[in-house]
Order: sequence, then C-alpha cells, then structure tokens
Amino acid sequence: LIGSCCLVCLLPLSLYFLFLSHLHSRNRPVLVDGRWDFACLLLGISGFLLLLGPLLLTILDSTWRAIWVSGQLHRLRSVMEKEALLWSALGTVYVVALVCFVVQLLRSRTFTSVVYGMPTGRFGELLSTCLERTEHVWRVQGQVYEIGGKGDGKESTEVEVDPFPSMNLVTLHWDEPSSRIRSAVEAELRKTFERTETVPGPATGWFLTASVSIFLIMLVWMAFLLYTMWTWGHR
Repeated sequence: LIGSCCLVCLLPLSLYFLFLSHLHSRNRPVLVDGRWDFACLLLGISGFLLLLGPLLLTILDSTWRAIWVSGQLHRLRSVMEKEALLWSALGTVYVVALVCFVVQLLRSRTFTSVVYGMPTGRFGELLSTCLERTEHVWRVQGQVYEIGGKGDGKESTEVEVDPFPSMNLVTLHWDEPSSRIRSAVEAELRKTFERTETVPGPATGWFLTASVSIFLIMLVWMAFLLYTMWTWGHR
C-alpha cells in the first residue's frame, strides 16, 4: 500500500520535472498557453491531489487513525467493508469537488501565457518588435503594454509582463482570454522565437537534478519495501 502511494505521488512529479528540464534546455524560447502549462502542473501533482483528500478523511476518523498509529493494516479490509457506502459517498464528493476546483483554475489560466527559456532582459525588445510588425498602436507603462489595433475601431487590450529572471521565464497576463489582438501578437511572438537563439539557463540542471533525485528515491524506497516483504515471507 505504501509503495503504491509512493509511486502514485512521486512518479508523475518526477516526469513533470523532467518535462520542465526539457523546456528550459531548448536553445529557443517556447510560448505555452496558460491552460496547458497549468494542466502539466496538475498532472505532476496529480498523485498528491488524489491521495490528499482520502488521507485527511482517514486521519479525522478515529478508527482509521487508530489503524495508522498501531500499524494494524490487516484491519483495513474489514473496516472498508463495514463502511463501504459511507466511504464511497465521501470519495465521490471529494472527486467532484476536486474536478470543479480544477476546472475553475483552468478557466482562470485562459488569461495567461508562459514563455520558457527567455532571458527576461531581452523580452521587452522582442515584444516591441512584434507589436511593430503587427501594425498595432501601443504604449508601455512599466510592465503593462496597452495595445490597440489600427482599423479595429475601439478594440484594445492590455498585457502585463511578469518576468522571473532566475528561471528565464516570462508570464503574460492578458486582460481578455481571447481577442484578435492577442492572437496576432502571440502568433508573431512564435515566429520571432523560431529565429531567436538563447542559452539555456541554470533551471535546466535544477529540474533535471530534481527529477533524477525523486526517481532514485522511488527506486530505493521500493527496493527497501521488496526486501522487507521478502524478509517477512521467510520468517
């Protein structure tokens, strides 16, 4: 049981860190839709999300708490058979609540886009060049760009640039989830990134180290559990 929980929690997280290492290792920036970026994060922590609710519920229940403390895991089956209906209902409520929460968070991420592998000091210049190519009138105040399209009547939008220098990461916060201006600007950014070469930052090594470390921890833990089971089986 413990070994299964270990795999469910740590394996997706290790793969997520490996994916981030790949994104940061590219020699060209990558523009990712905020919903896909957040979906990858959710997949990475999916094991923790799935097990957190049931774990908290069992801690609150005195019978389950006594089983965990005493280590009498053989009693789990009998307890689950007696309270099958209750735990099925609680499990269903938790899954439905979790799905609703995730959907709401995904909807909020429609306002964002993320640029990986982008030296933050160069992004302002690249964005300004893209805005000129799309023939939009624009002005910048701090990290906020106010963009209005020529010939588009009153259509305009704003985007806030949120840089993360140590990670070579830039997050774009748009004031609208979708618009012709945003589509045109992001399309031009993708074209520009294809011609822009960058040097991978230190985040590549950080995420790769984290991924390999978690994977090794899983292997050591599983080896320990298998050895323990083999030892008990030969007593």
